[in-house]
Amino acid sequence: MRFGIQIRPNKSPDDFVSHVKLAEEQGFDYAWIADVGLHREVFIMTALASQATTRIKIGPGVTNPYTRHPAILAAEAATLQEISHGRTFLGLGTGGYSALQQLGVPTWDRPAITLREAVTLCRQLLHGQAVTNRGTVFETRNARIDFAVSPPVPIYLGVMLGKVGLRLAGELCDGALTVGPLGKTHTKLVVDKIRQAADEAHRRPEDLEIAMATPFAVSEDGAEAIEMAKQAIAELAILDPRLRPALVAEGVTDEEILRVQNSAGRGDVSQAVTDKMVELFGIAGTPSYCIKKIAELQKTGITQVAVGRPARESKEMMRMIGREIIPRLR
Repeated sequence: MRFGIQIRPNKSPDDFVSHVKLAEEQGFDYAWIADVGLHREVFIMTALASQATTRIKIGPGVTNPYTRHPAILAAEAATLQEISHGRTFLGLGTGGYSALQQLGVPTWDRPAITLREAVTLCRQLLHGQAVTNRGTVFETRNARIDFAVSPPVPIYLGVMLGKVGLRLAGELCDGALTVGPLGKTHTKLVVDKIRQAADEAHRRPEDLEIAMATPFAVSEDGAEAIEMAKQAIAELAILDPRLRPALVAEGVTDEEILRVQNSAGRGDVSQAVTDKMVELFGIAGTPSYCIKKIAELQKTGITQVAVGRPARESKEMMRMIGREIIPRLR
């Protein structure tokens, strides 16, 4: 099992770089740098972290083709690959709804076509091709990155539950960063759909990196860890309308969802988010509990756990993961 950590570039550059350096020191394999609206610029911050580290893979996770033309994204990723000496990746998706709304960007506008064209263009450019293309969304005329990109930058698709996204991840990408319920049935279904698409496209399914992004909290006091995770569970799962079908399928009632929505308006969700919700959408508990839950994910075909809030805000928690969990699951 590989380990990633999700970090927002909302800290000062020095503090941000220190977080990525600590992640590397503690044995994390990937640092997924979120591109969320008008925080510090994701590619600049990633470049700074790349220069301060030597082993960890660092890249945007995820950025989107609504605010940058795919050709520009490809050139930016290629530059990061050069700076990091081959340690970058490009995460693409259509997330960041609230941030994009600030810019008046209609992310509901043909997301499937937009992602397919963006991934195709980025892949062609990052493999050194000159691309002339008049697509439904994007157009290029003999576009080419004017320096060598070696090795080619892996592209990971940020996907939730949609069949189109899962198929695209397997058909054209090097893997996926997914979210959703952590139950064995659901997780295996996601992995199987991605791998099936890869197989049908005559690619090697076993080569794909399939990362599960999840709110994560670990403490010697399991109840304390559950409480720490509740805010993130609310924001990333319960309040996201795209995950509503998954909530319903797992037995979360409309009344429970409404209770979380109402409490979020008051600024306190800890009383409304149940332990069951944390169990469904996060990993929170003692080190031994977290190890057990990650091992179960690994059996379904997940190759990486991408640790999300609140761990990304806590250096001590990162150290505990590096000390108590990562060595046990290598």
